[in-house]
Amino acid sequence: MFVRTEKGFVAQLVNVISSAGQSVQVTGNLRAGQQVATGSVIALKAAWLGKSGSN
Repeated sequence: MFVRTEKGFVAQLVNVISSAGQSVQVTGNLRAGQQVATGSVIALKAAWLGKSGSN
């Protein structure tokens, strides 16, 4: 999961408890009120891995 910080987004390890349709329950080192990415996750992952995606 990607969590918003003051400098952008960081990858945060979570465990999926359950999922149904577009709803997912996770557990991990998260705080109430933290903002998480719900879109453009592919672009965030590419940036996190250091890839531009423009081979």
